[in-house]
Amino acid sequence: MFGPDEIIQACNPAAVRIFGFSGPEALVGRRLGSLVRAPGESGAKTVRPKPLLGDAGPARVGARTEMTGVRAHGVEFPCEFTVVRLESAEGEAYGAFVRDISDLRRAEAELRKTSADLEQEVKQRTAELTHAVRAFERAQRVSQTGSIELDLLTAEHTKWSQEMYALLEFDPAHGTPTLEAFLGRIHPDDRGRAAHVIDEAWRGRGWEPYDFRVVRSDGSIRWMRGAAHFFTSAVTAHPMLSAALQDITERKTIELELERLMQRLSRAQEVARMGFVDIDRRQHRREWSREMFALFGFSWSPEPPSVEEMLQRVHPDDRDRVRAIIDRSYATGELAGTIEYRLLLPDGTTRWIRNIAEHESGDNDRIMSIYLDITDLKLAQEAEAHRASELAAAVRHLDRTRRRLERAQALARMGDAERDIGTRHRVWSRELFLLHGLDPDREPPTREEFLARLHPEDHGKMAESLREADGGADIPSFEYRVILPSGETRWLRVHSQTTTDPESGVVRVASSTFDITEQKAVEQEMHRLLERERELGRLKADFLHMVTHEYRTPLGIIVSAADILERYRDRLSPDEWRERIRDIRSGALRLAGLMEEVLFLGKAEAGTVPLELHPIDFGALVRDVVREVVATFGSERDIEISVRDVPSGAQADEKLLRHILGNLVSNALKYSKLDQPVRVSVDLEGGHVRLVVRDEGIGIPEADQPRIFEMFRRASNVGTISGTGLGLVVVKRCVELHGGSIGLRSAPGRGTEVTVLIPINLPAPPRP
Repeated sequence: MFGPDEIIQACNPAAVRIFGFSGPEALVGRRLGSLVRAPGESGAKTVRPKPLLGDAGPARVGARTEMTGVRAHGVEFPCEFTVVRLESAEGEAYGAFVRDISDLRRAEAELRKTSADLEQEVKQRTAELTHAVRAFERAQRVSQTGSIELDLLTAEHTKWSQEMYALLEFDPAHGTPTLEAFLGRIHPDDRGRAAHVIDEAWRGRGWEPYDFRVVRSDGSIRWMRGAAHFFTSAVTAHPMLSAALQDITERKTIELELERLMQRLSRAQEVARMGFVDIDRRQHRREWSREMFALFGFSWSPEPPSVEEMLQRVHPDDRDRVRAIIDRSYATGELAGTIEYRLLLPDGTTRWIRNIAEHESGDNDRIMSIYLDITDLKLAQEAEAHRASELAAAVRHLDRTRRRLERAQALARMGDAERDIGTRHRVWSRELFLLHGLDPDREPPTREEFLARLHPEDHGKMAESLREADGGADIPSFEYRVILPSGETRWLRVHSQTTTDPESGVVRVASSTFDITEQKAVEQEMHRLLERERELGRLKADFLHMVTHEYRTPLGIIVSAADILERYRDRLSPDEWRERIRDIRSGALRLAGLMEEVLFLGKAEAGTVPLELHPIDFGALVRDVVREVVATFGSERDIEISVRDVPSGAQADEKLLRHILGNLVSNALKYSKLDQPVRVSVDLEGGHVRLVVRDEGIGIPEADQPRIFEMFRRASNVGTISGTGLGLVVVKRCVELHGGSIGLRSAPGRGTEVTVLIPINLPAPPRP
């Protein structure tokens, strides 16, 4: 309160705080002009209250005037200054009301800045939309796409694009073409359907995209695709039809351009779908932007919906969470940062909202909250997550399939490969690396490295096959060998197929390679068994032949001698009687010898012939056997015998030695003439007793020698000389039972020499 002299007479505590004094006594007595002055003025100024009251008279409350206040320490601040006239019995008095509006001015500055930012944002978005529209128009020209907008209520064409005129060869200067003129441009075969589609669209029943032909003025035919959609005009609220006509001759280019255009339009729309709320907790005030009403499905109103009304638009599953955040923000000023939740709008649609809240200038009571419609982003994220899940599932399935294939290939010992002839890019399965003894964790080998793994005898064939495959030829299946690092040789069989991609022309060779080593072994064993079967058949035939011929002769002699003895015994002299008895005995002994050889070979094959070693007098044994053999051939045959340096304690199986010597000496005599000598020598050679039987008889052809020790094998030059083909077989078995060896040298017409080496088996010396 002050008087006409502008001297402060009284003040309240609020005034003391505003001007920054220690108490009322510091203000009372001061001139009012020292505390308040007009904006822009400096120094002390006396503010007279009467002029402030105006011409209306002293009883009228004065208007609020923005002034500059000066605090006790000299700092200026904006304030509202109101002067009123007071009724007083003591004289004229005035009252002054001062309000510190510093916070208000700061808020106004922030609001102006926000408004400027929003205006700049709107300008930027408008520029982007303008750019998009211009880009759309350019896209129409480039892609040869025209458009029409039709007011379905008034049945008037509101707009044809320039490209629409160009596509249908109409002159814009002549105005909008009639429907009949439009249909006249369509190919006669397509005109009926086009008229039906347009009629349905006119009635608002929809327009499905369809293709039709247009006949140009030069007689050429162009294919067009028509499409349309319905909308409500934002200006007239009339139902509208927007139709597009596209020349699809260059459809691929148009589709790409339209796709890029739609992406730009989509980004522009996403940016535009943004609303904001300004909250003042102190004044319990909320301000909504227009877009905020649209986001939450409210009609625009000067007053925003209540918090509860806004929460009713939040999806029920998110409502409690959003309510708790809003309540906490209003109660304490604490913000949750960025949150996302769903809206359930009155039309039943669900939209995703992202809410970003911040304090203005650090003031906890002022909150700026931005709301963005992120529905499209959420759908894209969900679709991407679904695609990622499907892709991950597909990758897992492919991985399981690959592992199963690798296990199957490992079990089947089969690998596969694919080669691009043009790029030479190659893919090998894991098992194919292992089949060739290569590390499966490395790149497929080069051609040189691959050929280096092959058996030398298979290099040429494989290299030629690869060259033919490079030329695109189909290669027949073939077999080859690989030599593994361990030195093992494995047999592989490869099947390949050459294919050409009909679109790209890429030539690829796909091949499957199998390990057939075990199959080869089975085949070889089957071949061996087949040969064995054939050999057994031959042996059976030879045995029957031998029995037929070799047994028949001695049996015939025995039967003939017995028949003579029976019929002519009274007429035979004693010498003739004894001769017939000798014939019977000789035939029986011959049969016994044959049977002995057959039985011996049977036991030898069965492994039941025992080796009974005893000290042998080789000289006496040789002479005894030779004497027995010569006796069967006649006393006129003579054999030279030489025995030297054989230790008396040498051990051998006497029975087996008799078989050896008997058969060798018998063969030497049988295949030699009476005047051709036969020599038998026994001596030492190293740690063996060497038995050598030589003759100068018919000899053995070289071609027969490799198989002469096989059962029933006889030389091809024996002619009519009888024999079983078992003698040398018996000799070889007896020598092998001793652990010895046998060798043969022979030439036709020059005789045969057979050498047998028997290891010396000496008894252990007695212990001292």
